[in-house]
Amino acid sequence: MGDAVPVMAPVQRDIAAHTMGADYCQSPDCQINYGSGCDGNQKPSGVDTSTIARPKLGKVTYGSVGIYDCVNSGDIALTFDDGPWNYTGDLLDKLAKYQAKATFFITGTNLHKGQINDPSTPWPSVIQRMAAEGHQIASHTWSHENYSQLTTTQFQNQIYWNEIAFNDILGYFPTYMRPPYSICPTNTCGSQLAALGYHVVYFDLDTEGYLHDDPTQIQVSKDIWDDTVPGTNPCRSNFLQIEHDIHYQTVYNLTDYVLTSLFKSGYRSVTVGQCLGDPSENWYRAGSNAVPSYTFTPRAATGTWSCLTQSQTSTGTAPTSTLVVSSEGNCGSGITCQGSTFGNCCSVNGFCGSSINYCAPYPVMIQFLLRLPQEQHQPALFKSQLTEAAATDLRVLALGSGIAALNTGSVEALTTIA
Repeated sequence: MGDAVPVMAPVQRDIAAHTMGADYCQSPDCQINYGSGCDGNQKPSGVDTSTIARPKLGKVTYGSVGIYDCVNSGDIALTFDDGPWNYTGDLLDKLAKYQAKATFFITGTNLHKGQINDPSTPWPSVIQRMAAEGHQIASHTWSHENYSQLTTTQFQNQIYWNEIAFNDILGYFPTYMRPPYSICPTNTCGSQLAALGYHVVYFDLDTEGYLHDDPTQIQVSKDIWDDTVPGTNPCRSNFLQIEHDIHYQTVYNLTDYVLTSLFKSGYRSVTVGQCLGDPSENWYRAGSNAVPSYTFTPRAATGTWSCLTQSQTSTGTAPTSTLVVSSEGNCGSGITCQGSTFGNCCSVNGFCGSSINYCAPYPVMIQFLLRLPQEQHQPALFKSQLTEAAATDLRVLALGSGIAALNTGSVEALTTIA
């Protein structure tokens, strides 16, 4: 009797035949554990940055549970993830037209665009232009991998390799980053990023352009903006918004709409560092070159609100905050926790602290949970945050139980809990 042929051999051959080529070798779709051909496994050329000192400067939190909102009233920090991409140059043109500043969370290699410091690509000049025009440059890791699927060494490479590329392009690299898929558990990822000297930035406004990248659907993103920003008081409010410059409708349709509305509503368009009151010299670390001075002044806000005076418009590196740092542990009504001895986060009950109870506000969670069935970026974030929060606050655990109701299309249970 001849040797038996393994039953799975045809299936294996079929898999092998269909897992070659760009679709399987480009981040973030390729699996970096299963092949050196994945571009996420390919280290960029340049000077190693891992031995550079990483002092923690300023008052903005490093690592920990992350940053969800701005500090300065009247500021809106527009942020764009996953680029640079084919549309980013035109996006920069639009931002220049409106005299708006933004923050770009840049991925080193994704979508088969090549490495950002490859001189044969347009990306080095695009990133240099971002810096030259006063936008903030931040990290979105090397190849947009899911933290929960990485070893410690792989995660460090995701950070260091992007630094190498930034340093090769600019001579310095950022201290601000946003975790891909917003997955970054506090006790592991958050602690590692604190040690690496990074501010972890999330958001409190997601207009979901990536879900509605079609001329017939982008109005949904405009509606989310309109339901959130116009009509609010810039003397008391601020927003940290997320979008993605890899989507056509976001760049060529939504951006004009948002910027027009932003200024009409009495807000300023600023960088993340500015909206947090962080001096610009803290936004980067020197590498091959020193960090250059930041000499850009945000476009002044206009309108009839009482706080919109020229004297309150930020200039230079340190935007003027209208808030007073808490001295008694309370917050709200013009009092901020940022820089206080009690912790940098203001809880929904109006007290300062630094634990998950203070730093993971329920309204932000509710905002995203209500859209969870159609959300592709957030589910894992909430699973990790709710699990962690449940250990210290049963109300968050109760809120988390509403996810099951959402998955069946019913929001009544969640809104009742909230």
